[in-house]
Amino acid sequence: MGLRTLKSRWLRPLLAGCFVVVSTVLLPTVAVADETEAIQAEQQDGMHQPADAQARPFDRFDLEQPTFWSRGELAAGLTIHGAATGVQACMMFDCRSTAAVAATTTAGAAVGMTGGLLWSRYYDVTHGRANAINSGGLWGTVAGIGAGVLSNVSHPTAMGLTIGGRLTGIAAGYLLAETLRPTAGDVALVNLGAVWAGASYLLLTSGALGLEMSPQLGFGTLLAASTLGGAVGAATTRIIPMSRTRTSLISASGLFGAFAGLAAPAIATGGDAELPALSTGALIGTVAGLTAGGFFTRNFDDPEQFERPNLSLSVTPSSPGTHSGVSATVSGRF
Repeated sequence: MGLRTLKSRWLRPLLAGCFVVVSTVLLPTVAVADETEAIQAEQQDGMHQPADAQARPFDRFDLEQPTFWSRGELAAGLTIHGAATGVQACMMFDCRSTAAVAATTTAGAAVGMTGGLLWSRYYDVTHGRANAINSGGLWGTVAGIGAGVLSNVSHPTAMGLTIGGRLTGIAAGYLLAETLRPTAGDVALVNLGAVWAGASYLLLTSGALGLEMSPQLGFGTLLAASTLGGAVGAATTRIIPMSRTRTSLISASGLFGAFAGLAAPAIATGGDAELPALSTGALIGTVAGLTAGGFFTRNFDDPEQFERPNLSLSVTPSSPGTHSGVSATVSGRF
């Protein structure tokens, strides 16, 4: 396999996977502090709380309250969806002018931002509802792309399917938010399951096993794996409610495990590891990282059992007569 073939097969999926994974780890941390304050205020006031609310600090019902952060979160997400829709609408009509692309992108972003601000003005937007709507648009976009790949249609039709999938996903996210009333942690856990199931599937089939599949079969099975992972995440939310902070820590642990597993065979072979070995290491590291992240944060959302780390750092200059420098000591209980 030549270098150009290897790049064409793996560079774009790898970049797309890294973007989705990093977005899942970093973006959910926005407004976590504000979410925590809202939770604490609701628990102190005791309004709309069931009798055993203190035993379930992240109960999904009537816990999150609308805030300016959640309103901005919805507006920001719809702005991105609007800009993407503007670009794809231009591509659907075969725009070849840079000015036309810029104009449709700006117009789409303006429509999305305005719609998000007006919507949140008359609609009680919590972090969970905002995340459900924005995530619905994201996964609707993925489903629309999948529909275009599976049906092998023309480029304009594929763009239309992607736009339709995004709008359908936003509508589905709104309906699910109204029906299930998820918290931000619930939505983050569903996204975590979908993203990591898809990433693990790619590492297993295309990397470790080296299976050759057509684009239709490959994308279809990838969508099926991600859908299954999201369903498992949704089922888990009904059993183990989690905060968005905890799901972010689990995702970060999985990402660290993936990088560590990827580095292990590369270091062991002096940089001569083949793709199957690298993918196998990354897959093992991912599973180990996600498992460790879930285990070590098991008491993170329980204020009665979770202990804050007691960390101390001391820096001492070197003794006279020795080499110049300092010594640092880290100690504490984690």
